[in-house]
Amino acid sequence: MKFYNREQELKRLQKLEKLAAQNLFFVRITGRRRIGKTLLVRRFLADTGRPGLYFFVTKKKEKLLLEEYAAVLAESFEEYSGVHFKDFDDFFKLLFVLLKKRQIIVVFDEFQNFKYVNDAVFSILQKHIDLNKEQSKGLLLVIGSINSMMRRLFEDHNKPLYGRLNSSFLIKNFSLKTIRQILKDHGSTGNQDLLFFYSIFAGIPFYYNYISERQGYRKSPVDLFKEDILDESSILLNEGKEILLDEFGKDYSTYFSILEAISRGATTISRIADVSGININNLSRYISQLTGEYELIERRVPFNAKKNNKMGRYYIGDNFLDFWFRYIFRNKSKIEIQSRERIAVEMLKDLPVFMGKKFEKMMMAFLIEMNREEKIRFDRIGQYWDRGETEIDIIFTKDQEREICFAECKLSPRRFNIKEIEEKIKRFLSANGKYCDWKKTLNLYSPGQEDFLYRSIPLN
Repeated sequence: MKFYNREQELKRLQKLEKLAAQNLFFVRITGRRRIGKTLLVRRFLADTGRPGLYFFVTKKKEKLLLEEYAAVLAESFEEYSGVHFKDFDDFFKLLFVLLKKRQIIVVFDEFQNFKYVNDAVFSILQKHIDLNKEQSKGLLLVIGSINSMMRRLFEDHNKPLYGRLNSSFLIKNFSLKTIRQILKDHGSTGNQDLLFFYSIFAGIPFYYNYISERQGYRKSPVDLFKEDILDESSILLNEGKEILLDEFGKDYSTYFSILEAISRGATTISRIADVSGININNLSRYISQLTGEYELIERRVPFNAKKNNKMGRYYIGDNFLDFWFRYIFRNKSKIEIQSRERIAVEMLKDLPVFMGKKFEKMMMAFLIEMNREEKIRFDRIGQYWDRGETEIDIIFTKDQEREICFAECKLSPRRFNIKEIEEKIKRFLSANGKYCDWKKTLNLYSPGQEDFLYRSIPLN
């Protein structure tokens, strides 16, 4: 698959590379696994044409890793042929000698894995940065996939590398526009296809490349599930476990139970406790870690409510992990004993429910993208619900113009019931009286129309 949509990230790296002609710039690049961090850096290295050293931090014995790094140095710089390092202090000492001589780019991929090789590496690196930074030049890039560990390494004031970074990148999902272009390049132009693939894979580049390699874009949903996700040879079958095991460690089963419960529709603390079987008194600690340290679940509150509102709901932020826990982890035993065909058909029957919620999320992302491009303009956006049955998919406001817009998202235009929607809006206005005299608009969205817009109705 071709290289897509990292122009802004490349421009930022190129700007830093110019600044690094005079000073050493220590840069952290983080993001979810499969998001394309390594590909981005390799593309950057190829574009610059400047000497670069790429070191992958494998979980192996220190001696073996140092031998590997000596070979990398010798391959790039002949003067270091036959070099030998007795320890990491020796390695970084030579590396900074090189950084004093010439402007180069040094990359450590999966940087957090040094913890498993020799935890002292972080202190050793800090020492050499402090001793040599003023006389060195070039870029020192560290890439990490385990976000919680990478944050602790650099943001905990008790850690040796605290305060040493010059810049930090968080690599995010592809935009809807980029996903649409990928699908178009593979022969699809419909919004239904966009919703299907977005619901499962969101904007994670690796998954689109994986499906492309297996010619999955030409397959029916059942065949794609059966052959590319549920098959024993598919790396996606155990993907959730592979991504999260290093994050959670020995407590992973408790976190997995919580994530499965949320994927099944349990969005409140009491429901999560009921579905997962975890004592509600013990649950808050895990929920706090999943929202804060691990950033895997989101706590949302109704539009216009304070952050500590007691009606907050919890959702898995990552579409694929939500899909994986709902359909794969939950059905692990069935996958072992039943035919893939039968499970794939069962998945497809439930998929409209899953995709319905993802359509709301996709429309929110679409509106935010439009707002950034100034094709529309608003100041705040969110969702609304109360303690009863009132739920409004999306609300956004133009505060200066005193305008409030309500959006309803349905997979089928036939499901729109204008009277019911207007009743929900009246209940919202009754609870949020400040908006009663604002200009009001109702926007109805479905995935079958151009740019999703189905109908816009002024309400007053």
